[in-house]
Amino acid sequence: MDDESIVGEYVEALLCHATRWQDMEFDLPFEGLRKIAGSMPLLRSLTIGIDDCDEVPGTPAALFADAPLLNHVVLHRSFNPFIVTLPWSQITTLEVETLYTNEAVEILRHSTMLLDCTLTILAGKPSTDYSIPSLPLRSLRLEYVANCKDELRQFFSALHLPVLQTLAVDEFFLGPDPIGALSAVSAVCRHGYPRQIEIFSARTTREVYAEAFPLASLSIHLVGA
Repeated sequence: MDDESIVGEYVEALLCHATRWQDMEFDLPFEGLRKIAGSMPLLRSLTIGIDDCDEVPGTPAALFADAPLLNHVVLHRSFNPFIVTLPWSQITTLEVETLYTNEAVEILRHSTMLLDCTLTILAGKPSTDYSIPSLPLRSLRLEYVANCKDELRQFFSALHLPVLQTLAVDEFFLGPDPIGALSAVSAVCRHGYPRQIEIFSARTTREVYAEAFPLASLSIHLVGA
């Protein structure tokens, strides 16, 4: 029996219990993942990664579409939203190991209920369209793997986060004028600016941030410190 047949039998056995799933983790080849279907009325949390997916189908495979309670998703290994799509519009918590910039934009564009998000951006594949709707994010953590300052800055500047309360971000996302970049985000915050701000790899001192955002709880990690 070849590997694909083994994976297929494994998925079929799991699907017999799909109506009881509450917290699931999948790390399967694409051909195995695309077999997952059916009603999952209790599923709330999903960790998913895609292994051995080299070919992009014409239309992304829509998975977990019948999981009305699903709201917490963790993406790890190789996840590509142009290959597999999840019910993004109902997700409120998203944790991502790594995504290319264009992939992150694609997911955020559809994640209109997102409240808490942790993203590690792998620069190198910029988006051709950075239009992202206003998101109800309360907390956002942004880190990067490969540095491409213009790409990271363009991604950050595309975000519109009117109720953001907690922001943790690598200063590379903020570009040459980090105070200006944060002020742009703050300009759309209903309460002035995020109440908790954490900056990684900072070249700008804490005193400068404190003067610009006097009411925020600041945690500034200087480069080389």
